[in-house]
Amino acid sequence: MAAGVARVVLFAICASLSYTAAVTCPDLPADTTAAKLSLIAATYNTTSTQQLAFNGTQGWGPTLRLTLGQLYQIDVTNADIQEGTTVHWHGQRLLNASWADGAAGLTQGAIPPGGTFTYRFLAEPAGTHWYHSHMMGQFGDGLRGALVVTDPADPLKEFYDEDQHLMLLADVFNSSLAQQLASHQAGSAPMAMCAGMDISDAPFYAIEINGQSFTSTGRAAVFIVKQGKQYRYRTVGGMSSWALRVSVEGHNITLIALDGHPIAPAAATAFEVNSGERADFVLTADQPVANYWINVATMTGHNSPAILHYEGAPDPATDPAFSESSFTSSFGCLDTNQPGVVGLKQAAALKAGPNVPSPPQESSRQITLYLANAGSNPVPASFAESATLASNAYGFSASSAATLPTAGSALCPEARQGAYCWSINWKVFQMPPQLPIYSAANNGSAIGTAADNAYTITLKQGEVVDLALINTGYMVHPMHLHGASFWVLAAGVGNILAPDGTINTTAAGYNLVDPAFRDMISVQTARIASDAAMVSRNGHDGMGTMLEASDVAGLNTSGSSQPMDSGSASASAGGGHGGHGGGNPTPMQSPPNNFVAGPSNGGHGGHTPMVPISPDDLGYAVIRFRADNPGVWAFHCHIDLHAMSGMMMLFTVAPTVSTTNTGWYAPAGLQCTM
Repeated sequence: MAAGVARVVLFAICASLSYTAAVTCPDLPADTTAAKLSLIAATYNTTSTQQLAFNGTQGWGPTLRLTLGQLYQIDVTNADIQEGTTVHWHGQRLLNASWADGAAGLTQGAIPPGGTFTYRFLAEPAGTHWYHSHMMGQFGDGLRGALVVTDPADPLKEFYDEDQHLMLLADVFNSSLAQQLASHQAGSAPMAMCAGMDISDAPFYAIEINGQSFTSTGRAAVFIVKQGKQYRYRTVGGMSSWALRVSVEGHNITLIALDGHPIAPAAATAFEVNSGERADFVLTADQPVANYWINVATMTGHNSPAILHYEGAPDPATDPAFSESSFTSSFGCLDTNQPGVVGLKQAAALKAGPNVPSPPQESSRQITLYLANAGSNPVPASFAESATLASNAYGFSASSAATLPTAGSALCPEARQGAYCWSINWKVFQMPPQLPIYSAANNGSAIGTAADNAYTITLKQGEVVDLALINTGYMVHPMHLHGASFWVLAAGVGNILAPDGTINTTAAGYNLVDPAFRDMISVQTARIASDAAMVSRNGHDGMGTMLEASDVAGLNTSGSSQPMDSGSASASAGGGHGGHGGGNPTPMQSPPNNFVAGPSNGGHGGHTPMVPISPDDLGYAVIRFRADNPGVWAFHCHIDLHAMSGMMMLFTVAPTVSTTNTGWYAPAGLQCTM
């Protein structure tokens, strides 16, 4: 048992595997210092809400508890997933080990059925992280698990007595992510909305906490505490779509870490977590001995609670006050301005905690990235003009900018009006034809290039990079950077760009003293100027037309257009949101300096006009990172439907020739062969 870590033993599952062909994957040099673990990914047919599983477990795979600074070797076997699979170690730096990042099509090929791929990396940074498949759609179908890296010298230890509670959050569906994407691309999937915000383009079915939910399993997760003690809760946002708000009945909480990194303690009545994000909080068990609800709600108010159980209180399983029929199932659309809630609007206000490094005071490169649905948001004239500059702010080559279409729908691979394809800078990501992780000629000592439609920006090792992330629509985008963490210098709503697209640092108002250090940033939505505009856009008063569980039956899984029933609540959501139930809308022409916020979900039909948004009303975040880790690193929206449809790009960090990067390599055979 290296470093006190229990090895995952899989005798029953391994014994049941039968392979029809020999598969060869990378053969790593032996390293006796590596602690060894194993995972098996396989199809899962026990429930209607989960199609895939690690190690045959319902809800989540086994929790991997690693020790900071220890080298680990994790063997991942694909039992029978026909399209293949990979594992991404979300939050781990993987210094000089980009090949082990698990990004399918970028750093490795998919592991075929019967294949075992060996990952090896140093466990860092410490904190609450997770692992999941990076084959599109698979983590939402069940391939996810918690990964906790413990630090023997934990700088947060003074804040808690016990560190035993993991709160693993997941949205589950009775349709696969691939089926959901097909419905959007066919124009037959509605949108969940609240006033001023598009909440989710996935159909709501249930939220599970640690694999449990009254809706999906008939029982709630239970967390046991002893009166008088302080508990650290490690929360993982394993949702593929829905953002959640967490609160504990009768208790305040204190946030102490985000994405594994300490923050200055922040008292809260509740906190919000988006896909991919992690939040650690301390709960003081200072209330009378009893049971209490832990409310876990979508922003539309769907509540799937867990139970806080004090030792000595009635058994929750027999307590009538905590039965399936006794909790508040819906709160209605949640107030994003509610005092005491730590969420999107507090992102820039949170400060770094102990042992977090200070940011470099200057950057050597600035890049602007617009987050837009290329199928419904025409390219504004101001962007198209500035993108043609030789040294443009978007990292475009001259040839790339010259061919950028001006009509949004022309950017979608299907080249049709109303196509559902999310983008970064109106570039809809498509996988490169060959792995960009290395050049075959020299086995990785230089990083290969990707095809232009993969939207790749090459950085020099050691560069300090500022990214301005600009949200052109009404849906939050939780953006994740692989291979590095970043400082959150600024976030909010407003115009922080000069006319040429570069960052106006004065307008942004950087925090260069003690910004939070993270690997996820949820970029706020654009602001709707008036209630009248909201009514015009949605066709109703904007107070939260939502997808219900019954709406799942309306998903079109055939790939053909199949509008929802015009008399249903879901049809109101679709038609009022640019629509899914009628003819194609006529796109508005974008004013030179304005952005058109079409329906976030692509706008497949309906009668609602698109709404011009002033640059003063765009959501933004500015992050800074040091490109000191050579390799190929994905940057993408962590809402799986958005990444699947194109909201992704690559940063390649070319290693310098020096003694500082002697550990860089990429093993031969990152494409498994049969």
